[in-house]
Amino acid sequence: MDAIWQSGNFTVILESVLAALITYAIVTWIFREQAKNLPTGPKGWRATFDIIQAIRTSTKVRTMTYVTFGGLKILFINNSDLTRRLMTADDYKFIVANRTPNSPAKIAFVEGKDWVFTPYDAIMRKKRRMFHSVISVYGDGVEKFENIVSGEMNRLMAELEHYENKDFELYKFLARSLKNIVFILVLGERPDDVKKTDILEEFDIAFNKLWAPEYDFVLAMFPILAKIPGRFKDAVDRLKAAKIKAEELIYYAPKRSWTPGQPRGVADHVFDFHTKPGYEWLETDPDQAIGFLTSLFVAAHLTSRASLLGMFLCLINYPAVTKKIHEEIDRVVGERAPRLENKSNMPYTEAAILEILRLTTPIPFGGLRKASESIHIDGVVIPKDTLVLVNAGFFHHDEHVWEDPWTFKPERFLDKSGELLPADHPVRK
Repeated sequence: MDAIWQSGNFTVILESVLAALITYAIVTWIFREQAKNLPTGPKGWRATFDIIQAIRTSTKVRTMTYVTFGGLKILFINNSDLTRRLMTADDYKFIVANRTPNSPAKIAFVEGKDWVFTPYDAIMRKKRRMFHSVISVYGDGVEKFENIVSGEMNRLMAELEHYENKDFELYKFLARSLKNIVFILVLGERPDDVKKTDILEEFDIAFNKLWAPEYDFVLAMFPILAKIPGRFKDAVDRLKAAKIKAEELIYYAPKRSWTPGQPRGVADHVFDFHTKPGYEWLETDPDQAIGFLTSLFVAAHLTSRASLLGMFLCLINYPAVTKKIHEEIDRVVGERAPRLENKSNMPYTEAAILEILRLTTPIPFGGLRKASESIHIDGVVIPKDTLVLVNAGFFHHDEHVWEDPWTFKPERFLDKSGELLPADHPVRK
């Protein structure tokens, strides 16, 4: 350290850092947001150096909050009504239809070649049609899907019986069971080796680690860190390695044994699309199909796992609710295997599921949309290229909307006769 001081290198480094900061300040000031009537919220240096406080400030404004952070323009939507308008109204829904890749998506899905983190273009629209077409195969044959889930649930319950009256890590068993279900849906067969689901587990862990704000936001502003030895490069390299194995499992292996017109699972249905007019790009650019299948796994597994863990968290801490659900299941299902058709006769269980999703909020900041042009709404202007985030974590616990928002109360979704409130009821909106 003394050598650095004496050589003058420290002075050079300090001057370089100061010059960079001054340059950033000047550029930020010159190209500062020119739009008028911006939504309320901290901006500029204040938000850049205190993003957490900026997020907390957003909870005081129950419509929307606009924040600038390190050159990023971010809008938090703080209530469900505004969320519904921006995402579904004809005037706005196509403007906010774009989803730009975040740091893990750029690596795992080759810069937007999936069907989640991608611009809303012609290819994306075809992918959505393909997704609905593939999933409808299971929608038309609900019994097939139910049998897949029931078979896996029977296997899981048999496995858990070995741990009766013992402590065990439930999330590991749930995670593996979910991966088995996704594996069967995508590939059409049960995994014959536990290491196959371990590959998906590693891909899931590596993807989610890079998705964490302390990695994603930093790499978005300083992508060079992905090439400099350290924790950021380690996280990037881990996802790249996991990606190679996941692609072999989900795409290349089933493609080698694929027989056209005889689909075993979702992957084979996607391969069959290669031969359909207008979908030739799936064959000429394999990354499109790879991104579709791997993002399907991430989307299906991430939210389902979080919801299941939230469910057990609530049921363990509220035994009275658990007892009521158990009684309803015994009354409606009895000794038979549960079926989807039973849902309509189980209002309390349905209400408990809605309350679990509200209380635990598996995705507190959802949406991840990007405005393709400036949006004029409610007297304010949301600038072009603003990242739009649905602040569900706030409005699911807003004391102005919910009585005792941090208390688990399935009854809030039931009417006086104990029936489930309709979907258009203000509480369910």
